[in-house]
Amino acid sequence: LIEKLSDLLHLLYERWFMEYEFPVKGKDKATYRSSGNELVWDSTIKRKIPAGWKVIPLNERFTFDRGVEVGADNYSDERQEGYVSYYRVSDMDAECITYVDETLLNDTFLRREDVCVSFDGTVGKVSFGLEGGYSSGIRKIEDKEGVLNNAFMYTFFTSDYAQFVIDKFATGSNNS
Repeated sequence: LIEKLSDLLHLLYERWFMEYEFPVKGKDKATYRSSGNELVWDSTIKRKIPAGWKVIPLNERFTFDRGVEVGADNYSDERQEGYVSYYRVSDMDAECITYVDETLLNDTFLRREDVCVSFDGTVGKVSFGLEGGYSSGIRKIEDKEGVLNNAFMYTFFTSDYAQFVIDKFATGSNNS
């Protein structure tokens, strides 16, 4: 069920935000692009976008809160009093088996609804549903304006385009 919902979410994202076939307000069953609405060239992303839209750098819209590196000497494989789950990049898509003293985390925690992305190790891995501390290889993503919900952010950051940008950033290439 989760996989089917994820597939539908990605399909909807592709149709609305990559093909611009989103509903047009006030027009029954009409979509933006199919209705002949104007698309304009954006030289930053080298593609057409709907008139009136603008392209902005991701860091202008989102915060990427870096986790805390507590050091392997502080890891425990048993949950103890005052210890919380601690996610490393390798734990982002598996059950967390590492715990750390929560006082080492400087109030840097993931909540189940948070979306996060890896910038070290396996770059571009995106996850949600994690709860606990997280390492410096992981960034918690938040919308600075508080408007975009986490389902949209998860879908955006797992899209082919966002993964391309993340990979480009991680490899240090500024070439288009």
